[in-house]
Amino acid sequence: MTAVLNPLVRMSKHVLDILLPNHCLHCGQPSADYVCARCFSSCPFELKSFDLEGLTVWSVTPYDGVMKTCLHHIKFESHTPLMAAWTSALKQAAIPLPDPGYDLWTIVPGSPDRIRRRGWDVAQVLFENWQPFPSDRHHILLSRTRNTAPLFELSPTERMRELEGAFCMASNTEVKGKHILVADDIFTLGTTVSACAKILMAAGARQVSGFALCYPLA
Repeated sequence: MTAVLNPLVRMSKHVLDILLPNHCLHCGQPSADYVCARCFSSCPFELKSFDLEGLTVWSVTPYDGVMKTCLHHIKFESHTPLMAAWTSALKQAAIPLPDPGYDLWTIVPGSPDRIRRRGWDVAQVLFENWQPFPSDRHHILLSRTRNTAPLFELSPTERMRELEGAFCMASNTEVKGKHILVADDIFTLGTTVSACAKILMAAGARQVSGFALCYPLA
């Protein structure tokens, strides 16, 4: 992994890996990679686009089944070995990807307190290890200005209020006249990518699109 992970978290996971045999965290069957090939192959990968009031967001699989299991363990239990196995499997899978003619792509920066607690940023590690888009067009364009509460328990209005002023442009960045693709692990209502798009457009971006690995069930 290219991201720096919390040594204590890594150590605890390695000890458990020695004491307990690996098994698929989704179906419970023996597996060397935490998610067995049968479960991973059951994921429906199909490129879809969503129109969020003029903002196009691309995504490839529903937030359900194996993907929901993986993201839960990664985001809420800091399961670093699973993250490594998961991104490796994504890299090898034939996943359709968008080609909207973007100039640069960037990730949605995570909340500082969750990055500190987890030891790493989920979106950063996901996209750095999966590498779905050209690395020469990857730039860190956005920063978080403060911690934010988890959004999944909030209403649409509460989400917008929570993210108000939560993002800013990173230093030494230039987006004027460019089409920017903003990438994240999951989107539900699109509040986060919309907040990022607002900042980028205010900085002079010509167009902003979004990409998320997972989309919500209808």
